[in-house]
Amino acid sequence: MCACNPTIKSPWCGVPPCVAPPQDPSYAIRAIHNRSAGELVRQIVRPTIDAGGTMTDVLVLLESVVTGVLELSVKLGGDNAVLDVFAEGVRRRMAELRLADLPTAGAS
Repeated sequence: MCACNPTIKSPWCGVPPCVAPPQDPSYAIRAIHNRSAGELVRQIVRPTIDAGGTMTDVLVLLESVVTGVLELSVKLGGDNAVLDVFAEGVRRRMAELRLADLPTAGAS
């Protein structure tokens, strides 16, 4: 199945932006991430806020989702290392998002 168009049975549809060759599995993973991340955020935030919840409620739900994913993907005893890498990744991404619009030094 094409990563950018699930109705296509081929792993690569050849239509931009799906321009990576079929032997590049990282492209398919990036396409799934790019397509799913925003949708997942909306599925977590919007219903919670629409139901009268707070951002604290959103974060509690997110904690449950992260816990469930980590429970399925981390071997017993490996959770500390994975949590450290996960938290560092979140910190890095948050810094990138927050700093993205700041002008660079010397910019006028």
